[in-house]
Amino acid sequence: MEVPGITETCCGYSGGTSSWPTYESIGDHTECVRVRYDPAVLSYPQLIDWFFANHSWRHNNVSYRQYMNGV
Repeated sequence: MEVPGITETCCGYSGGTSSWPTYESIGDHTECVRVRYDPAVLSYPQLIDWFFANHSWRHNNVSYRQYMNGV
């Protein structure tokens, strides 16, 4: 999905204790995404609104750290 104002994204893992987590061995990490955006096109509040409108904790199994929401 293309969102006007978002210029770059990069997926990875945050938190956790292992040095090189992978999808197959995520351990105690959480999946994350780094978002670069143009604030002249998309404000930070708009970006946050878009995130929570499209990534709701209600649609994920919150018993797994992997799918937790965070900003």
